[in-house]
Amino acid sequence: MFLKNSKGFAFIDFILGVVILGIAVVPVISILLNLRFDNNQVWLQSRAVTYANSIMHQIRAHRFDEATEAPWTLPGSLGSESSDGDDVDDFIGANWSGITGFSDFSVSTDIYYVNPISPTYNILDPYYVLPTNYKKIDIIVNHPNLNIPVGISSLVTPLGFY
Repeated sequence: MFLKNSKGFAFIDFILGVVILGIAVVPVISILLNLRFDNNQVWLQSRAVTYANSIMHQIRAHRFDEATEAPWTLPGSLGSESSDGDDVDDFIGANWSGITGFSDFSVSTDIYYVNPISPTYNILDPYYVLPTNYKKIDIIVNHPNLNIPVGISSLVTPLGFY
């Protein structure tokens, strides 16, 4: 026996509500999982930037060149004139592994001459820039779970840093 003015839900209304709710939960869970992955990427990027800045400060704490005044070390000799770490280019390709808290991160460092005003290139080698008063320090930090490596750069001169 059915009542005409019943004020409640029928069983079919309940089943229909559960189905609609079940369909709506799938995209919500997918969004939450993506947020968790994005949060992990942000955390790794933040750690990579912290690591890169730490290395940059360590490198920039050294003098411009092995020579204390011009003429500077030739580009082909950068990093090889000594191994005592007394000038910035001694850190080309330095090993930065084993630092506590950053064991899974890999780092590459490159230091080379640049001339931001008017580049002077050797015709035979377009990447060869004659010694100038500017060296560029590039640091790239990567992690196995990081989508895009983090890189920072800085110019150093005999007079200071930019």
